[in-house]
Amino acid sequence: MIVHQFTNSKKNFHYNSYIYSGGAAWNAHFHDSYELIYVIDGEIDVSLNGNLLTLAKHELLLLSPNAVHSFAVKQGTRMWVGVFSSDHIAAFDKKYSSVQFSKFSCDESTEKMLYQKLFINEKPDRYLRIAYLYTVCDACEKNAEYLNTHNEQKFMNSVISYISDNIDDDITMQGLASQLGYEYHYLSSLFNQCFSMNFKKFLNTYKVEKACALLSEGDRSIVSIYKECGFSSMRNFNRVFKEISGYTPTEYKRMQ
Repeated sequence: MIVHQFTNSKKNFHYNSYIYSGGAAWNAHFHDSYELIYVIDGEIDVSLNGNLLTLAKHELLLLSPNAVHSFAVKQGTRMWVGVFSSDHIAAFDKKYSSVQFSKFSCDESTEKMLYQKLFINEKPDRYLRIAYLYTVCDACEKNAEYLNTHNEQKFMNSVISYISDNIDDDITMQGLASQLGYEYHYLSSLFNQCFSMNFKKFLNTYKVEKACALLSEGDRSIVSIYKECGFSSMRNFNRVFKEISGYTPTEYKRMQ
């Protein structure tokens, strides 16, 4: 199952980062933000848009928005991970948002500066981190290569982009088929194959994940949230939300 991380899909200069130590695995997921990985020690294996990559010490990887990816982190590995909204690097995003780059490295002086100013600094001030992230973009543009995106992954990216752009509308399989130029029954079969679930379940899960993120903000009414997430009525919202999350929207909001 592919998970949409709405907590990492926020706008308005959203940014978070952490240093991870140890071995673990993250299943396939995607989000609307960029993600930057820097390996301090050890190795991690990354599955990215159908490509398998191994990142070693001193190597970086800049993941584009909505790229489906998963990680296997080897024991003894230390890595820095930063997730940030596209407005941090608007000019780079305008040119490369649909491109996925390979891993890359920086020259020694640039890497040292980034390590001191970005990778071990929990949260630099906005304009400083914009400057540091553009430094990363410059190194990526100069040193990384374009990755081929497999046909299956291109299809998945197109579906994710369509749903993300139209989440507050009445999205249907027929509308998706028309938008992407597929025959309805073929699209249904391809969707099940790529996402390991049917269209209705994926769409409802996507909507509920977005609703959970909005409910966590605390200052939004449930009525405004169900409309923004594309539910036809409060009754439908309550039923689907509980079916997927195990809680009613009111219960979930109270827990937050």
